[in-house]
Amino acid sequence: MNSRAFRLLIWNTIQKELRSKTFFMVVFLTFVMLAVSFGIMQAVSEYLKGESKLAFVSSTHFLWIYYSFINAWSIFLGLMFGLGCVRSDVNSQVVGQLLALPISRSTYILARVLGSWILVGFYQLLSLVLTCILFRESLGEVSPLALALAPLISLFPILAAIAIGLFVSLWVGKGTGLVLTGLASIAGGWARTYFTSVENPWSNLGVLKIIGLVFWILIPRFAAPHSIVMAIADTTSELQIAWVDIAQFSITTALLFLATSLIFSKRGY
Repeated sequence: MNSRAFRLLIWNTIQKELRSKTFFMVVFLTFVMLAVSFGIMQAVSEYLKGESKLAFVSSTHFLWIYYSFINAWSIFLGLMFGLGCVRSDVNSQVVGQLLALPISRSTYILARVLGSWILVGFYQLLSLVLTCILFRESLGEVSPLALALAPLISLFPILAAIAIGLFVSLWVGKGTGLVLTGLASIAGGWARTYFTSVENPWSNLGVLKIIGLVFWILIPRFAAPHSIVMAIADTTSELQIAWVDIAQFSITTALLFLATSLIFSKRGY
């Protein structure tokens, strides 16, 4: 691996988004989304206070709801950047020039992924810092270890989202890809909810059930890594780390990268 060319490609990935103004647009949207969601939570909190129901929903609960919202938004950004990081090179017909550099195709893919990961990771860090500011009065009730691990753990679902976006971008454009990956993520979430609630998921297999099983097995379970943070933050010790889901998440994400690299290596760029 030519380390200098590798670093230049990572930096080029970041520069490309800065030049397209995507970076600034997403930062603005991130602040807007966080501000609006925080305002809604404050309104709900005031309503519950008035209805004397706040005992069931504490400020710490709102903090973790907000954390879940940030993670969902970051996964969407990961999908978006994953769909565009290589596709834009193909559409602008510069992919051949980039592959002429002294690097392998897998190194090119890795550099584009890491550049996108750094960008989305920045948004995630920015969001979590803002969350700590907005919920500063509730931070004393949360485990310091959970707070420290939250931004680190959040990086892994982002990486998986980039991998899915990159894989889909080998066949379709960004708009169509966002629709397809969004539907696939929803289907994967539904499948996990359904199949974990039934005693024998392999019984009475029909067409829809087989499709659901495929989504359940192949789509990375984005929420799995967050079970580590939630288990540490839970003071009642009722929540447990979802090790099986974490294993599925790790294996499927790695397989996505391998499949993408293999398919890309066969393309005639």
